[in-house]
Amino acid sequence: MSAETLLVAALSPLVTGPVHFNVAPTGAVLPRLVVQQVGGIEDQYIDGTLASKERPRIQVAAWATTYNVAKNLSQAAAAALCAAAWLQASPQGAAVADYEDDTKLHGFRQDFLIAADR
Repeated sequence: MSAETLLVAALSPLVTGPVHFNVAPTGAVLPRLVVQQVGGIEDQYIDGTLASKERPRIQVAAWATTYNVAKNLSQAAAAALCAAAWLQASPQGAAVADYEDDTKLHGFRQDFLIAADR
C-alpha cells in the first residue's frame, strides 16, 4: 500500500470528515487534518535502484475553531502515527502552533519521517 493510503488509515478515525492532502477545500468539516509531503529521504542502493521503502517527511496539520481542540487533535494524530507500526513514524520536532486570521482557525503542524513500502 502507498504511504498516502496508510496515512489515511491511521488518521481517519480521528476526524468525522476526510483526511485532506495539501489543502482542505473551502467549508471542509472541522476539526480537520491536512497532510502534506514536505521532503524526505530517497534511499538508493549502490547499483542505482531505489530501496523498497519510501521515506517521505510528512507534515500533519490539525485545524479547529479553538486552540485546545486543535492541540488535542494534533496530539492524537501524533499518537496514532507513532502507534501505526506499518508506517514507522518518527516525529521530527515538536508541533508548531498556527492561527489563520482570515478563517479564524487555530492549528498545529508537526512533521514526521515515515517509512512505508513503495
